[in-house]
Amino acid sequence: MSLPAVGQSDRKVLLALQGLVLGLPLFLGGRQPWALAAAAAVVLVLLAVTIRERRRRGTAPYPPGIAALVVLVGLALATTVPLSPAVLRLIAPATARLYAEMLPGWPGNGGWTVSRPLAIDPYGVWAELSRFSIGLGAFLVTVAYPWRAEVEGEDARAAVFDRLLLTLIAAGALLAGLGLLSEATGLGMAEPLASAGRVSGPFVNPNHFAAWLGMVIPAALAYAVAMTGLVYGRLRQAVDDARAKGTRPRQAWLWALITHQRRLWAPLLTGAALLLMGLAHAGSGSRGGTAALLLGLSVASAGIARGGSEPGRARRWAAAALVLGAASAASVALWLAADVTPSGAVESVDVSLPSRLAVSVEGSAIVRDHPLFGTGLGSWLHAFRPYQAPPVEGGIWDHAHNDYLEAAAENGVVGVAFMMLFALAVLRATRREQPVRAVQVRHGPHEPATADLRSFELPEWRAALGEHALLRCGLAGGVAAVLAHSLVDFGLHLP
Repeated sequence: MSLPAVGQSDRKVLLALQGLVLGLPLFLGGRQPWALAAAAAVVLVLLAVTIRERRRRGTAPYPPGIAALVVLVGLALATTVPLSPAVLRLIAPATARLYAEMLPGWPGNGGWTVSRPLAIDPYGVWAELSRFSIGLGAFLVTVAYPWRAEVEGEDARAAVFDRLLLTLIAAGALLAGLGLLSEATGLGMAEPLASAGRVSGPFVNPNHFAAWLGMVIPAALAYAVAMTGLVYGRLRQAVDDARAKGTRPRQAWLWALITHQRRLWAPLLTGAALLLMGLAHAGSGSRGGTAALLLGLSVASAGIARGGSEPGRARRWAAAALVLGAASAASVALWLAADVTPSGAVESVDVSLPSRLAVSVEGSAIVRDHPLFGTGLGSWLHAFRPYQAPPVEGGIWDHAHNDYLEAAAENGVVGVAFMMLFALAVLRATRREQPVRAVQVRHGPHEPATADLRSFELPEWRAALGEHALLRCGLAGGVAAVLAHSLVDFGLHLP
């Protein structure tokens, strides 16, 4: 039994979103310039189609956080507008001093353009906006498009969510398989230096590969738990029925497995995908990714424990959450201990944790000197150079290896405030969302009492998609893993 189909006119939009999820990471993890340009163009077209369909159909949900997001984009573009030296000194004195130091004679002499923008790299603002537009645009299309089901009465938005979730899990398994295969055969898919001895798949950086898998694994685990619970319930019911007829326990379980063998393929396939992603994540050798994944799994486990109806099962998941959280903290401590005296060879491939922390400490001075509007999106490379000093070694630091510090340095307090408003709006929207299709998911479509309801029961792989509480826990764990990893890396800058 397949998933509910969306309307014919909406199918192309959904296929385009699935193509972005599945295809963009194959091109250097979304960093290949032409792939970025193509993806940004696709998203812009999808946004235009979304606006048109919302006007035509009239009723559509209001996308959460859209006001804060529009203001944030407008603020970023406003930093590229040239300002007079007097205005610049008034609202960003540190930026004016930086221009005076870097441009001899500015503003009166030297032949330089007098008016200068707040953003020290205006091109970087446009480049970063085009990069961020892919993920944010896909999010807006998903939540704002007026989806319609092909069959009256079916929940089109739930069908879209189900398909995108399955696409995400399939993409994780595909990338993990490609990464393991390329490492086993020696045919690297990215730069040899970045992936030597470490699984990175199509990503340039193994740490980014680990961050991407860390986002998917908790969601896949939650889906596997939901599906396994449903299948186990079927098997347990069959065993109880057989035991009631006098069958021995071992024979009852054997009979139940034989009778319901067609129900086993989906849990086994999902388990194999999880194992594949776990092996690829471990093979990436990302220590920050390991700590983040353990934390994400801890969050997912805590959510499952909180929503569990059986006390014994809830206690087991709560214990697992505590163990995983402790393991995450221990992995960070071990990483720090191992990198106290980093070697040059290691530093050339993977920046040590002490170096990342030192960059954060020195980079915080940018936030101190440019507190209001920052130095402009995409300007960290240029903004950090005047502050770079021992113990931070020389070299090109195009990112802070701390996305939150980089966001504060580039956008200032005003930009960070609107980012937080957007995040809070999305969080409130997810908390308001109530589970739907509860009766249909578990028992199939309503039929007259004379009909054989078992013939209309949904298969477990599809019924598990209706376990919204479990799936939300998995998605929350994936988000937590990405956010935690971004404390020591720049995964949020990936499309």
